[in-house]
Amino acid sequence: MRTYIGVDPAIRINGMAACIIKGKEVRFTKYKRFVDFILDVPKWTQYENPVVLVEDSSLQNVTFNSSINRAILSRMSRNVGMNQGASRIAYEWIKENGYEGYNISPEQKGKKWGKEIFMKIFQSEGYKFEPNFKPAKISQDEIDCFSLALQAKNYQKHGRK
Repeated sequence: MRTYIGVDPAIRINGMAACIIKGKEVRFTKYKRFVDFILDVPKWTQYENPVVLVEDSSLQNVTFNSSINRAILSRMSRNVGMNQGASRIAYEWIKENGYEGYNISPEQKGKKWGKEIFMKIFQSEGYKFEPNFKPAKISQDEIDCFSLALQAKNYQKHGRK
């Protein structure tokens, strides 16, 4: 049985997350610091044949807002640049550790899901949360990682490299 992992890297105060799908069980891992993620990746050998899909914002070189306020645009560009770097490092680190890894741009990932769409897909596919997880408190990062983990199944199934 393969394990599918979705990663949405970021460098920000709220940290980042990963979603691990093994069979029908879904587990989320939150990383307060990017370095915590880096330290955790080598431990993924505990999962059976992991396939990892990373949202790599370095594949899409766009600032999403066209605000006319230069200070806001400048701050946004710095944040985008940090996340592009984090995305690229995350993907390269996953590959360096020998995992079957793929990266996609935010555009390729598709439209963001809200909690309602997430829960419908989650339930219709028969997934179960890991024990002690509280779905009412799910974050957008976790929803994004879940969608990436689902897409990892398709990448592996269709043999994309």
